[in-house]
Amino acid sequence: MIRAGYFQFDPVFGDKKHNLARVAEAVEKFHDELDILVLPELFTTGYHFSSKQQVEEWAEFPEGETYQTLKKTASERNCYLFGGFIEKSEKGCYNSSMLVFPNGEYRIYRKAHLFFEETLYFIKSDSLLEPIEITIRGKKIRVGLMICFDWFFPETARTLALKGAQILLHTANLVLPYCPAATITRALENKVFIILCNRIGKETAKGKELSFIGLSRIVSPKGEILSESGKDNEEIKTAFFDPFDADNKSINIYNNLFEDRRTDLYRI
Repeated sequence: MIRAGYFQFDPVFGDKKHNLARVAEAVEKFHDELDILVLPELFTTGYHFSSKQQVEEWAEFPEGETYQTLKKTASERNCYLFGGFIEKSEKGCYNSSMLVFPNGEYRIYRKAHLFFEETLYFIKSDSLLEPIEITIRGKKIRVGLMICFDWFFPETARTLALKGAQILLHTANLVLPYCPAATITRALENKVFIILCNRIGKETAKGKELSFIGLSRIVSPKGEILSESGKDNEEIKTAFFDPFDADNKSINIYNNLFEDRRTDLYRI
């Protein structure tokens, strides 16, 4: 069994130091056992940008300020942290997320499906959809990484599940109302655990206001909601579960989710 969860909160737009300190403080004050914690998309900076120049100003290389804070916190709590930041590269800026290991290792995932005005500020991802192996109490566990709008494309979760992911870590800044309910379908159709971490609050730029819907949740391979938050709650919530339950793809004694796939009939 592991204990995994999310930190749903309201990042302050443009205040990277405050947002990083807020995460470090919240994790420090959470006294229960913690193995994996998912943070919102772009939690370091906020989301509703007004210019590409603003994005570039707040971008950082992978081993920058965000990594250093998460590395320290992950090491102190002996847990894995996964959250979003603006990644600087020679090609441009990516909407990225970082999975930081307790030993200081990290993996970067760049958002595959850019949403709305993100296409103005970020370059397209080159990240392959590959599960990442982590170790918790001596056991190897496979997690898949997703960012917000990736959920709208069922191929994302299915590809990760087919490659062996047991838990999907889903960092988000959701403004559309559909995703929280859809996590049940995604979990059922792939028989995986899903940890969805959304943010709360509002941001205004260029005369337009975005409201983030919260409703973070943890869902089991059976479609059970193991833990969930409301639209405005700022909190860390967790659930105990056995990630190896996701290895059982049987639906009943006659049907297996992956073995019954009719790839011979799937044509585009």
